[in-house]
Amino acid sequence: MRRENGFTIVEALVALVILSIALLTLYSVGETLVDKSAHIAINDRAIFFAQSKLELLALEEAPLPKYEKGTESGFQWEVAADNIQSDRIWDKQVLQNVRLSVSWQSKYRQRSLSIETRHLGRTPS
Repeated sequence: MRRENGFTIVEALVALVILSIALLTLYSVGETLVDKSAHIAINDRAIFFAQSKLELLALEEAPLPKYEKGTESGFQWEVAADNIQSDRIWDKQVLQNVRLSVSWQSKYRQRSLSIETRHLGRTPS
């Protein structure tokens, strides 16, 4: 009997199984990378949204209302402002503690961030 060069069926099946395992592993790694990238992207959007909201609040000349909330661009936001009691050094200005909370739904759970700052508003003359 003469032996021919080439692969047997068993060798070909083993090679196919090894290739399948390698491809499934690569697919799993790729899927994880896509999920992580989407998670980072939505977190970055939330940070930029909070930053722009703080910049809009800083433009307000009057004291901020005690409480505001709303929904924009897929984010829910809340602003709470409390006047700081002082000796009234400035009669026409009010210093406030401000807390901005932004929340959003990620793929698996509700996420949120909170930022605290101060705001100096002018009272009407």
